Amino acid sequence: MSPNLFNEEKRAIVLGKGKWGKVFISRLKKKIKIIKILRSKDDYKKVSCKNIDWIFVLTNTSKHYEICKHFIPKCKNIFCEKPLTFETKKSEDLIKKTKKNKCNLYISDIERYKEKKIRLKKKNVIIRKKFSNDKKDLFFRYAYHDLYILSESIDLKKFKRFNLIKNIKGELSYSFEVKNFTFKFIYSFNSQKKIHKINKINFLSYKGNPLDKMIESVLSNKENSIKNNKNALKSIYILNKIIKKIKD
Repeated sequence: MSPNLFNEEKRAIVLGKGKWGKVFISRLKKKIKIIKILRSKDDYKKVSCKNIDWIFVLTNTSKHYEICKHFIPKCKNIFCEKPLTFETKKSEDLIKKTKKNKCNLYISDIERYKEKKIRLKKKNVIIRKKFSNDKKDLFFRYAYHDLYILSESIDLKKFKRFNLIKNIKGELSYSFEVKNFTFKFIYSFNSQKKIHKINKINFLSYKGNPLDKMIESVLSNKENSIKNNKNALKSIYILNKIIKKIKD
């Protein structure tokens, strides 16, 4: 696909330009004309959405709800980094607002664009490891995409027999059952070696650029936003249930 295909046709406003935001913007600007880039602390409520086709929300998750809530009635297309919010109720509220305002909301699911086929086994193991100086939000930074991918194969909302194996700074592991399947998740920010595997399928090895694929698919409105929202909500719902189990 030509990198300039969208430039003359579509215009976007981007909110957030942190470490990941800068990477995202570097790819996005080749696909669409970016009119304005705002930092998380900038006053986005004064920004005009006239002739704007897309809003891209790349800020930290704590700001997603208020930003999306503000732009849903003002723009027909919104892309938001994962997870949509930390809370199921807030996420449901935003999705209801998109339906009311006929706005297409798309929540990031970049791992799906690596086009890996997951075959469930009786015992399933999900491993994500790397080194990070920022040990916070390990769970939300790792678990969302894995739960999104797995939820397309099985209804994880019906999990049972949750077992917290390890929960220390920078490391988390737990397991649960769904039907006759066991899922064990091993996450770490303390590893010098970067790993992302689901049942030994290596998500660090793939063809092409999944970020480009996702951006192109989103901008062309090829993706089913209803299905995307449904899977995103399931992932957020499960995240909240697991967090409650961990805290208990």
